[in-house]
Amino acid sequence: MIANKMARVRKPMYPAKTELMELGDVFPKSIPESVESLLYNLEQLHERSSPLLLETIKIVYKAFMDDVDDVERKSLFLYVVQEVQVGSARPESIIPFIRYETNHQLVTRAIWAYLQNKRSSFEDPFSATCDILDLLGRKRVANRGAVFAGLVCFGDRRVCAVLRTVRHTLSLPEIRAFAHAATGPLHRSTIEFCTEWLVELVDTEQYDIAIQVASALSSMVINDSTLLVHDTRFNFGPYAFLHSTIFPDIAFDDLLVELEPLLDTLSESGLPALNRMIEIFKDPAGNSLEQLDMRKVSTRRLQSDRRVSDRRIVSITPRIERRGIQRRNGERRLENRR
Repeated sequence: MIANKMARVRKPMYPAKTELMELGDVFPKSIPESVESLLYNLEQLHERSSPLLLETIKIVYKAFMDDVDDVERKSLFLYVVQEVQVGSARPESIIPFIRYETNHQLVTRAIWAYLQNKRSSFEDPFSATCDILDLLGRKRVANRGAVFAGLVCFGDRRVCAVLRTVRHTLSLPEIRAFAHAATGPLHRSTIEFCTEWLVELVDTEQYDIAIQVASALSSMVINDSTLLVHDTRFNFGPYAFLHSTIFPDIAFDDLLVELEPLLDTLSESGLPALNRMIEIFKDPAGNSLEQLDMRKVSTRRLQSDRRVSDRRIVSITPRIERRGIQRRNGERRLENRR
């Protein structure tokens, strides 16, 4: 029923490739109508697509999310990325998964897929990154926190450098989404970006946001079984990722030695969440995901406001005095009656 380029038979130009995924592998029983409609509209996407087409895809994607669960959406996403890689679809086909998807992990991987498959010109090698930053800045994505996480965790120092100019635009709920979406593998640029960000947040007393960033870093470290830190310089441009400069991996402990001055500064803040993060850094194997909830406990003593309990102690004294007067008056009335 689907007559589109994505579902057509491949030409034998990739003999070394493993067997490619077919649409029937994703939906073995029947293909939902929303999927058919989505794929048809994705075919029409190109760099200068009309706003009307994008609005149509937004409506179709909402129906797609209602019809298809997270697992099947991820499988269809992988199918679309595959079609982009073999040349049967344009990289713009990935954009709806960035703009309209709400699943944290799926949005993050859509960011990576677009950056890896969108080829740029020699004159403007970072056009793919600029595309995503434009969507983020104009708030044209359903999950800004996950989009930000995808860029931060991509692992390129130059991308992280640009993100320093936009991270202050995220709200606390979006930062929470960032913490949930942040994922490995561990990259030097990602860890350095988040650690430096934490120092800035503590310095400006933005403790609620600092707790979430610490949560993101802690989760990434605990979930990484190798504890190897990667350092790669991606070659953006017309050849996409055919070539890249890969520096030797280093152990996470070795990176901690370099970050020690920053970590010492963070520990001086006295924020329990940051101290907990530093403990996890020093002993990842001795911690578990269940224990991570402890790092989200804030302390009101770091802020100018007094605790609620302090205010109650102050305000309860007049009430005690009033009750004493009332009791004495009551005793006098009883005596008069007698």
